[in-house]
Amino acid sequence: MNLSSNKIQELGAIGLKNLFTLNLSSNEIEKVGGFSGHHSLKILELRKNKLINLHGIANMPCLKELYVAENELTTMEGLSNLPSLSRLHLRKNQVKQLKYPLYL
Repeated sequence: MNLSSNKIQELGAIGLKNLFTLNLSSNEIEKVGGFSGHHSLKILELRKNKLINLHGIANMPCLKELYVAENELTTMEGLSNLPSLSRLHLRKNQVKQLKYPLYL
């Protein structure tokens, strides 16, 4: 599903249980706290939004790729229960140190 380049402001729960790819790049998303995960999602793109944290990016056993470049992140805190994650893009954020445990 490609919902890029819209004016979406918040990522909530996704009811499409067989969704594998979700592109929400170039929106106005500030919060993903209401999302709380997805069982089958493999790729999640949140590039070029207004994210200040990653709370809510959790509980996705199949997620392999997470793209959060060009946001306003200062930390990786909030990521949890992502056992299949193999690619994490954080380019052009405000992260100053890899203080957060990198076991997800």
